[in-house]
Amino acid sequence: TNNLDFAAHQQDLNAFMIDRAKQVLQGQKIRHDIVDAVTVRADADLAGILDAAKILSAHADDTDFKPVMEALGRVLRITKKQQVKVDVDTAKFENPSEGQLYDATVATAKKFDDEPTEADYQALKALADPINAYFDATMVMADDQAIRQNRLAALLQLAALIKQFGDVSQVIVK
Repeated sequence: TNNLDFAAHQQDLNAFMIDRAKQVLQGQKIRHDIVDAVTVRADADLAGILDAAKILSAHADDTDFKPVMEALGRVLRITKKQQVKVDVDTAKFENPSEGQLYDATVATAKKFDDEPTEADYQALKALADPINAYFDATMVMADDQAIRQNRLAALLQLAALIKQFGDVSQVIVK
């Protein structure tokens, strides 16, 4: 048997794999901002990184790519440093857009795959309008801590789905 301590080298191995993925994607002429976005995924799953990059790249010239990335990126930015230890309580929703986005998030999560797929992208794309309606009607950082924590908990569930594609807030849209 060997004495290689995998856990001790996990971070180095992940960094190596991410660096290799960046080289492969750049060799495929994937935009640098998309490469940066997909390589910040929490795991170093190469298949997931490559799939996410190809899917985002395939849609980069779509007319609705900009508003979709802006809506998804907004969710990631507001949840970036948030840690909430509460379950979502739908009774605390104060406007219809909260319930609509939460219901859409739950429905999307049920059909989401472990790896990014075209269907997952389309499902997230369909959430752009409910996300925008939510932010138009909802002050996430409410003064009432219970309301704030509940809203953040709901948004964190959505952010977890979005993060399968990496940090899309890094995708440059003009």
